[in-house]
Amino acid sequence: MPDLTPETKITFYGPPGSDTTQILNELIKFRGLSANPVPVNSIEDINSLRIMDRLIDAGVADSPDQVNLPFLLVEDRFVTYDEFLKALEKLPLSNVFESPYPYMVVYGVQNCPYSLTAIRELESSGLKYELRDVNDPRYRARFSALLLAHKKTFVEWPVMDVNGHLLIKPSMDEVRRYYR
Repeated sequence: MPDLTPETKITFYGPPGSDTTQILNELIKFRGLSANPVPVNSIEDINSLRIMDRLIDAGVADSPDQVNLPFLLVEDRFVTYDEFLKALEKLPLSNVFESPYPYMVVYGVQNCPYSLTAIRELESSGLKYELRDVNDPRYRARFSALLLAHKKTFVEWPVMDVNGHLLIKPSMDEVRRYYR
């Protein structure tokens, strides 16, 4: 797998709109990279690209009728999703920020008592925030990508992105420390 740099030519192949494809796109952006997406939904789509032999040689496809989606072309080499994620982890996070400082995004689920308590505390302290329900498809991929990028495997609500710091069920003191 070639080293990844902002100049690396990356093409990813996967079903458009799928959670995995959207998460992958967010992870690529978080590392300051860009990629060209190619919509692939079926073996027929792959066969029309005439790349099956290369996919099998690279281990991306087990056989002509068993391809693991999504997969990527990095420079001139096909790689699996897992192989690419390992290479991405070597790069620092660079484009995680939502907007200019200070900002806060609160991720939670409707009617969660912990999220509601945190929101009341934020409102009483006068800190500005944006609330995002992780069950809303508009936010699900970014939230999942944030967890992966920050290597968080356990979640308690709420999860807050405060100026690029991902905080899980933080205290108000912790929130204030990062909200400067």
